[in-house]
Amino acid sequence: MASTFTDLLRLERMLQGEKNNTWGDITSDNLDKLEEAIAGRKPIALASSDVTLTTNNGGAGGSEQAAAMILDCSGVLTANVNVIAPNVSKVYIIKNGTSGAFTVGIKTAAGTALDIPQGETMLAWCDGTDVFATISAISSGTIAQATNALNLGGFAAALYARLAIKNTWTNPQIVEGTDVSLTAGAYTPNADTDTTLYIAQSEVDQNITINNPTGTPVKGQIMTIQIEQHDTVVRSITWGTKFIFTDDVNVDLTQTVDAVDVFTAQYNANLDRWVVAGVSQNFPRS
Repeated sequence: MASTFTDLLRLERMLQGEKNNTWGDITSDNLDKLEEAIAGRKPIALASSDVTLTTNNGGAGGSEQAAAMILDCSGVLTANVNVIAPNVSKVYIIKNGTSGAFTVGIKTAAGTALDIPQGETMLAWCDGTDVFATISAISSGTIAQATNALNLGGFAAALYARLAIKNTWTNPQIVEGTDVSLTAGAYTPNADTDTTLYIAQSEVDQNITINNPTGTPVKGQIMTIQIEQHDTVVRSITWGTKFIFTDDVNVDLTQTVDAVDVFTAQYNANLDRWVVAGVSQNFPRS
C-alpha cells in the first residue's frame, strides 16, 4: 500500500518499510506543516474575487496557505470577498488589513461567511462546515471577539459604560452632561439616563419646574443640575416632591441676574427621595 495523508493538515503517513531514502524529505515536509499550523503566517492578497487557500498533499509543506495559523489579509478591495478554507477542523487567526468599503469573510466553500471587520484581528475556528468567531472557555462561559460596537466580548454593549451615548445606571459612572431643553418651563429628569444637566439662560425665560425624575434610580446615584439665571429678569424654581432639602425647605434660584447655581442630589433608596446635599449658588458667568 502507498502512504496516505491525514485529513486535517495533510501530513504524509508512511507505511512500514516504504519511501526508502526519501523519508527524510517527507518528514521535513510534515514538520514544516506542523510549524505552519502552530505559528505560521501567510499573506493573503485580496482585491475583488474570493481566494481559496492553497493545499497540497506532498512537498513544499511550508508553502500551503491552508495549514497556516495566521492569515494576514491585505489589498485594496473593490468588492466583497471571502477567504475559502478547506472543509476540515482548524483554528485560524485572521487579520483584515485591507482598505476599501467592502467586507472580508472567511468560510468553507458551502458555508456561511464570518466577516472580519477592517483593521481588526479575530480568532476563529472551523468545524469542517462553518467558521465561528467563538470558542469554549477552558473553565466556563464563552470567549467571543467583538464584531461591532454593539457586541463587546460576547456581551451586549448596554452592559458597558460607553463615552458616546447615555448609559443606564448599574454602577457608579461618569457620562457627558446633557444640555436641557425645557417644555413650558419644565423638565423631567430620567434617572436611567440623566446624570449632569445644564440649563442655559436662554431656556430660563420663565420660572422653572424640575419634576420628579422618572426611571429606576439606584442607591447612591448622583444627579447634578446646573442652571444659569436669566440675564435681565430673575426667575424662580419649583422642585418636585422627590427632591428634599435641609430643614425640608426647598432652595430657590439665586435672585441675581446672570448668575449660575449648581444643585447636587443623591438618591436615598430607603426614603425614595433625591437628597439635595450640595447647593452652590451665585457663581458669576463672567
